[in-house]
Amino acid sequence: MSKTLFWYLFRDLIKVFLLATLVLASIMSFGGLLRPLTQHGLDLWQVLQMVMYLMPAMMTYSIPIASLFAATIVYGRLTADNELTACRAAGLSYLSMALPAVAMGLVISVGSLFFLSYMVPHYSLSVQRVIYANVAKYIANDIERSHELQLLRRSGPKIYAQSAYVPPAQEGDVQTVILIGPTIVNEDKSRPGIPTSFSMARQATLRIRQRPGDQMLFDAQLDGGVTFGRRGTARPRGGLEQTHIGPIPVPSPITENVKFMNIDRLQQQAASPETSERVAKPLALFIASEQEDIFLRSVQARLVADGKITFQSEHESYEVIVPGLRMALATGELTVSAGLRSNKFIRVIRRPADGPPDLTADAKMMTLRVHADNIDNRLRLLLDLQTPISSGNSVPPVRVQISNDVLEKPEHAMPALSIPMPPDLQLLRQRTADQYLNSNYLPEMRMELERQMIRVHNDAVAEMHSRASFALSCLVLVVMGCCMGMIFRSGDFLTAFAVCVIPALATITLVVAGQQLATDLPDNISHGFRNPLPLALSMIWTGNALIGIIALGVMRRLHRH
Repeated sequence: MSKTLFWYLFRDLIKVFLLATLVLASIMSFGGLLRPLTQHGLDLWQVLQMVMYLMPAMMTYSIPIASLFAATIVYGRLTADNELTACRAAGLSYLSMALPAVAMGLVISVGSLFFLSYMVPHYSLSVQRVIYANVAKYIANDIERSHELQLLRRSGPKIYAQSAYVPPAQEGDVQTVILIGPTIVNEDKSRPGIPTSFSMARQATLRIRQRPGDQMLFDAQLDGGVTFGRRGTARPRGGLEQTHIGPIPVPSPITENVKFMNIDRLQQQAASPETSERVAKPLALFIASEQEDIFLRSVQARLVADGKITFQSEHESYEVIVPGLRMALATGELTVSAGLRSNKFIRVIRRPADGPPDLTADAKMMTLRVHADNIDNRLRLLLDLQTPISSGNSVPPVRVQISNDVLEKPEHAMPALSIPMPPDLQLLRQRTADQYLNSNYLPEMRMELERQMIRVHNDAVAEMHSRASFALSCLVLVVMGCCMGMIFRSGDFLTAFAVCVIPALATITLVVAGQQLATDLPDNISHGFRNPLPLALSMIWTGNALIGIIALGVMRRLHRH
């Protein structure tokens, strides 16, 4: 093929390709803007920013269809105007006529791979940062739409509310949301999905602090309400003036998505899944559970040896006296019981710093709960004094003496006490995921940790293969469009394009299905588990393989005739 003919076809291909890319990218940009605009209530400046960031990303995603359209239109017009017949009469083969299309396909594929590896993740991340810039408004709209705080779905307790609004006055870099009629569901750490307690209130103040790396820190203050356990035998605790929940670290909803990672970050995550926040969460639960278990065991040993223990904070202290009583240690809590027929009682004495006791409480049962806060290096203690449930003789209620006033009631929850975390417990934060995977500690949590590591690895590998397959599809579809444009000699190149779109859509569907399959892991991966990654990668590349085979078959038919 002469240079003149080559550049004549190549210029036509590039011209139609750029025009089609621009039109498709504009349509896809406004389509991508529709969902955030309707669900998150963006203002005008956020809309303009999103359009600016969406255009480069959507241009890359429109490239395969645009390249297919360009090849089909240019070679279809070449056939309709009998220019292809003239070239054949001059001794040019179909393979020679397809060289400009192959050259354009190679250029587009290399460029698309570069943009998918670096540019598209950058601009897609910028779009998400625009959405989450005003996270308080985002949360309020989320509550109004679904009545659930979606950001905490996998990072902490489930929070539901009837409605929410953002107060006009904000506290510096801390964003605030007021929840009306909130319900907070706490789950068992060792068995995710199993609720342990429920808290309801008139309203709650939710505060969000931004942390480095697009991470957030949530804490909630409940005003007035009730807390009760999942078991039917647990009495509710009503009349709570204030209940504090948190702080709850929330991994970034942005950077943890593989769609927003460049190729270097994907390779790092595939090689070291423990660097991902999705693995860091179950690992943090593992560490916190071990810290809580060690602390409660030390408390139990101290109570058995001395019959009393004192918890000291900066502002007050609790002295717990349990003379020779029964104790039961469970996950995250220690229960002490004096027995229904015993004349012994559990006594709790609260003393302010440098002052006499201001509260004394006696009860037949006490539950000590502990929460390890590795952000502030604190242990948060909750002391619940209870009256055991009995179907026979009456049981003395909890007796609370505050100054000169004496109260008797079924239960009494002491205010939360925050104490410094001992240095030996702080050292546990150096534990790695492999250390827990090779241990026998908490099998359910160990399985969840292993599941997340496999999922993170599969997600990163599938994303890398999907981007490579997407880039290669540009070359394959250009060759396919070129062949279909030449074979439809009647000049009906739009029909040729419509025929080509079917395998193109099938290719995109297989790529998306392969990505979903790679991360679709069962909850129980201990018995007969087979990693779906090999099958997922096969699906990702199957579409390109089939279209390539069809294109080669069509080209061979043209060459033979």
